[in-house]
Amino acid sequence: MKWGNFGAGRIELRLAVAVLGSAAFLCQAYVKTKDTQDYREALNLERYINLINQRRYVHCGVLS
Repeated sequence: MKWGNFGAGRIELRLAVAVLGSAAFLCQAYVKTKDTQDYREALNLERYINLINQRRYVHCGVLS
């Protein structure tokens, strides 16, 4: 998910969200600094999804 440019420096905030079944997991948030960073972070998201499927994650809270 991409949050548009905001702030004085026009920061591009990206949120890596995995939707598995009826649950959504916020895996990572980062500020995009380079074009190649999105590709690298997509690979990290794939790794996080594999860990979630193995039930190897830390549950930090629930948004309702």
